[in-house]
Amino acid sequence: MAYVKVSGVSQLASAIQQFKQRGGEVRAVVGVSRVQKNTSVEGLQNLLPLCDEIWVYNNESPNRTFHPKVYIFEKVGQWGLVFVGSSNLTAGGLYTNYEANIYSEYDLGNTSQADKFASVKQMFEAYSTPSKFCKILTADYLQMLDNNGYLASEAARINQRSEDEEDESGVAETAGERLFGSAGLHAPPVIRPTSPFPERGVGSTRGQVSPAPLAAPVLVAEIPNAGNRWNQANIDLQTFKSLFQLQAGKYDSGVLVPVAENGTVGKPEVRQSVSVMSQNYRIELGLAADRPYPLQGRPIGVFLRVGVRRFRYRLIMPGDAEHSIVKSLLDADWRGPSRMVRRIQLSLAEFRNRAKGVKL
Repeated sequence: MAYVKVSGVSQLASAIQQFKQRGGEVRAVVGVSRVQKNTSVEGLQNLLPLCDEIWVYNNESPNRTFHPKVYIFEKVGQWGLVFVGSSNLTAGGLYTNYEANIYSEYDLGNTSQADKFASVKQMFEAYSTPSKFCKILTADYLQMLDNNGYLASEAARINQRSEDEEDESGVAETAGERLFGSAGLHAPPVIRPTSPFPERGVGSTRGQVSPAPLAAPVLVAEIPNAGNRWNQANIDLQTFKSLFQLQAGKYDSGVLVPVAENGTVGKPEVRQSVSVMSQNYRIELGLAADRPYPLQGRPIGVFLRVGVRRFRYRLIMPGDAEHSIVKSLLDADWRGPSRMVRRIQLSLAEFRNRAKGVKL
């Protein structure tokens, strides 16, 4: 999405929250710019708690603007829907401007149509891969964008022009005789969200967690000893692909949000996955950095998937009060050889019922 303003986000907020309550996932890529300043700080403040993942994109070259307006919907394995056109996520783009959009429907049970839909998603993946142009949005990074002049302030503009005169350039009307007619159009009233998502503003997301659906998958996994590189946790291929949604043979990225024993969350970690010639699949854990591997027992990682390649996770060490609780899950459910590193998956509802008191 090229531009985002609170006027557009507020129109969709209630529908997005209802979608998430039913287990849906929402990801976004948004353009920012120190030159044009069309995306507003208020827009991103309101969009951040609604999304499982937001990436911001910018090329500092003055003649390169991030300008796509694409909306993608998917019912996995059943259908896909893509809108492409001129509508930004603003009240003007959604309602009051003259815009043009087309949409395409895809039957994902049809191999040819599924391949075409996959090519559209590949474009999104290309724009949401960490690089010098693309960054994951957190409350701290939003504050950094605002401090360094990448975002507009809708509050500062409110006295410059009326809502009827609002366009997406932020440029005041030029003086002179009007040569065309004028017909005003207003966006419909905003339906206020009712679901219990936390309110977030700049600097306020640390320590707050949006609820995950009870059906969300949880991985409980022993972390093997790999010397001074044990913080790069080895993952089996099936878990690497199905749970972590990563592809073997390429450098892919995910977001890990560390959770402390008391349940507070830390700064999100954007991590590159690594697959190597030995067929080991690795994900780096920030909580394990600079910590020695224990002399007895294995650390246990607990990973809760809360979005597309986005996780909250705990690293529970031998000797921690909760280690015996999560170890008991492995003792009960592991069916493989005793010499192997143990991993099991269960739903969030089952994890809460069987690992009472373990914050995630």
